[in-house]
Amino acid sequence: MLPPLALALVVAALWGIQPLMFKHLLSKLSASTIMLFTSSINFFLAAALYLVERKQVVSERIELYDIAILVFVPAATVFGANVLLLQALRGNSASTVSALIYSAPVFTVALSYVFLGERLRPAQLAGIAAIVGGVMLVA
Repeated sequence: MLPPLALALVVAALWGIQPLMFKHLLSKLSASTIMLFTSSINFFLAAALYLVERKQVVSERIELYDIAILVFVPAATVFGANVLLLQALRGNSASTVSALIYSAPVFTVALSYVFLGERLRPAQLAGIAAIVGGVMLVA
């Protein structure tokens, strides 16, 4: 298995592919068709993962607050973000839209500071400034 930070880079590369494929598909399919297919695939893959890890999951205790998070977060971040992404891609280049959506670390840092009390080192703040500067140059 790759080290955690290498895994994060793989995730970034995988997420980088999505706007390109969506932009390509939008020339042939409606946004709702793309959402239906991608959501269906995600559901079946998640169900398969659940079946593989069933013994571990059954022993977990899920509280009402956690259930609310499990419902709200995917609805807002996965479904909502993908609907908005598809709309943004309709009239813009994939590279411009991607530059804007992949400024997400800026929001993650701000929200993790507010809600989790996480602190940043000066080098991390410089990295965030570089992200913001890069997004402004591309967009």
